[in-house]
Amino acid sequence: AELEDRLTRMESDHFWVGDPPIRTLHVVSNVTVDNGGGEAAIESNLVLYLYRSNDQRRDVPVQVVPAACEYRVAAADAAPRITFKKVTLLTCDGIVPLLPPVI
Repeated sequence: AELEDRLTRMESDHFWVGDPPIRTLHVVSNVTVDNGGGEAAIESNLVLYLYRSNDQRRDVPVQVVPAACEYRVAAADAAPRITFKKVTLLTCDGIVPLLPPVI
């Protein structure tokens, strides 16, 4: 229900979080691939940098969001297909900034 609400808000003209768009930079590291059976298990670390040009908090011009990522990728006829994706934010127990619609 909450995801549906967020998607509805994102499609409206009043979605203030993304106006102006949040600038992001993604740094992916420590990628490991375990290719067993018909699926590959991929793990990586992610650091997401967020900059909002309209943010009034001058003390935090850039926010840093570290995360650990897990994927399962299956072989398909035309192209590989992601069958599982999990992103665990390091700061999930604390204050998590508003993230852009697509990470």
